[in-house]
Amino acid sequence: YLTENLDQNSDFILIHGLQDDIVPIEIAESYYFHLKNNGVKTQLLTIPYGKHEIFLSEKVLNTLIENLQSNYN
Repeated sequence: YLTENLDQNSDFILIHGLQDDIVPIEIAESYYFHLKNNGVKTQLLTIPYGKHEIFLSEKVLNTLIENLQSNYN
């Protein structure tokens, strides 16, 4: 399902909080490996202190911004 209608020129960034008590990290890792194995440029960014509501934290947003700036500038 992930790659059926996916433009192979698309880049994916998967973001997962390691303190997420709702969705296990294995789900994000599964998506990551599936995309990589199908030729999609993919990055899995894990946030050690991130919970399920990952974007509600200013600390998480700052980490994400720093990562994007260092990888895409």
